[in-house]
Amino acid sequence: MNLEREYSRLIAEVNHARSEYYQQDSPSLTDAEYDLLFHRLQAFEEAHPELVTSSSPTQQVGFTPSEAFSPITHLERMASLDDVFSLEEVQSWYQRMQTATSLPSPRVSAEVKVDGAAINLLYVGGRLKWAATRGDGVTGEDVTQNVIT
Repeated sequence: MNLEREYSRLIAEVNHARSEYYQQDSPSLTDAEYDLLFHRLQAFEEAHPELVTSSSPTQQVGFTPSEAFSPITHLERMASLDDVFSLEEVQSWYQRMQTATSLPSPRVSAEVKVDGAAINLLYVGGRLKWAATRGDGVTGEDVTQNVIT
């Protein structure tokens, strides 16, 4: 199989899994299976950086918000959390944080990943105004009533 076809196949497989999870609420892969698939795509791109395009799931945050919910535009862009599976990946992440912050020893915290939705809450005057999913990082889904419940 040539590299371009393999890359396209991996992107299609990841995008299909993302669509099932984010838009259909019916994932066919476990979170661990998805993480392995996504890491395969990342490794492929690291081995063949000349093939990486902006349409790759590795270059995007979240997924297009579902039309079943009203859209909410975040006040600040929401980024994605990083998954790490080894001490080497933690060290690599920390080095990226040093570069990104220009600090020799940035203070960080880490927690075991608990699966669930990233939610952006906006409080005004101490009262919840809205709750939104991460969506694509810029626009999320209005889940205020779900959060209140």
